[in-house]
Amino acid sequence: MSILGNLQMLLLAAVAFSLIASVMLSLAVPLLVRYTSGWAPVSRHKALLLLGLALPMFTLAALVSLLFPSFLAYAWPELDHCLLHEGHAHLHLCLVHLSHDASSWLGWVVIAGVVIGLGARLGVRLLSLLNAPRLVHRLLGLARFDSHRGAWVVPTGHPLCVSVGLLRPRVLVSDGLLAAASNDELEVMLAHEAAHVRRRDTLARLFVRAGSLLLAPGARGLLLSTLELSAEQACDEAAAAQVGDRLRVAETILAMERLLGGVTGISSMVAAFGASSISARVQSLLLPPRSPNTSPFLTLLWVGAVVSVVALSPRLHHVTESTLAFLAH
Repeated sequence: MSILGNLQMLLLAAVAFSLIASVMLSLAVPLLVRYTSGWAPVSRHKALLLLGLALPMFTLAALVSLLFPSFLAYAWPELDHCLLHEGHAHLHLCLVHLSHDASSWLGWVVIAGVVIGLGARLGVRLLSLLNAPRLVHRLLGLARFDSHRGAWVVPTGHPLCVSVGLLRPRVLVSDGLLAAASNDELEVMLAHEAAHVRRRDTLARLFVRAGSLLLAPGARGLLLSTLELSAEQACDEAAAAQVGDRLRVAETILAMERLLGGVTGISSMVAAFGASSISARVQSLLLPPRSPNTSPFLTLLWVGAVVSVVALSPRLHHVTESTLAFLAH
């Protein structure tokens, strides 16, 4: 019996489940983006966040379902499905009885190819991400905390208003912006960035970027851009609720667009006021506020998916074993 054989089968199953999920979700992204276009930004962001994390969640759920017969065998030996195959060799995935088949070199080649491919894509993003904490640390080292505004003030003449950090997000504002913006504009911008901090949008963005790596490029780009827009619109709505004037928030976005421009160099550690989707954000603020969507569709969809995965566990287990056995021979 081979531990490596079982490990290889489990990894190959994970690759297969991920590819299946990638195809399904790549097709679902445009549909869900269109379906949620009229939702309140907060509700739309939650739906897109779930979609962005669906691929690793689906893969994990499928693997748990695949191994569910093993869990049953541990708890109730009389339900051990492997007893059905007693007396002859059988390639199977079981934590109680290891597979009779050793691992194959071709299977490891496939696994290595997937790991190298994903590692290369992750590596490029990690390199840019590693520079961000150093920059944030330098900025915070120079900054002074303004308790009145609830933000860290950076001594630079360059206009800057951002939320930075993953686990401990904070709002940074520069002396240059304090001098250039009016008190009303500062109130709006700080309220917007404080909303990013409360929502931990930079951390959510990082998870979605990692979780959606296997999606088709077009679908992934659409998902990330729409997620970014919904986050900005949700924070605009939070700022409007705090200052009590939606038009004032829209005017501040337009006023700061040229002043702030696009803030670069902090990568996914930063959410900058006025950095993206100016037109869509302003148009959204000129419309009446939308109530958070209470449609049970997505909730029912997720519950149905989980129930289906559990209910289909025996069939999924059998099909996966049979498919891997066919490929192995």
